[in-house]
Amino acid sequence: PLTASLKTIGELLRRAERFEESIDYDIRAIAADPRDESQIHLMANRYDNAGDTEKAIRIYEQATISIPDNAFMNRNLGRLLERQGNPTAAQAVYEDGIRAANMAGDRHAAGELRSALDNVDDLV
Repeated sequence: PLTASLKTIGELLRRAERFEESIDYDIRAIAADPRDESQIHLMANRYDNAGDTEKAIRIYEQATISIPDNAFMNRNLGRLLERQGNPTAAQAVYEDGIRAANMAGDRHAAGELRSALDNVDDLV
């Protein structure tokens, strides 16, 4: 019940574009139920589409902590960091994701992240 409440409050606040208030509920909802990946993407996309990429980054940062074995969270976080002009941070995120993917035996994700890392290496 707590997780559902946190998600609902966060969603209502995001819809009202009250992002300063919603981010705390969203972060708590991810920590309470980290396996709800679709909710994580919805939250991050809502912030990013509203022009608040910093909050989208916070969502994906929490996701990489809460579900460290999901390399696609690293991919999404890395892309946002690149877009924000922070290729060094993106590099570190991609490297973490590659390690996570390799530990999980997910060669596809590791390959995708390796490609992203190679591209960002050209920027650093």
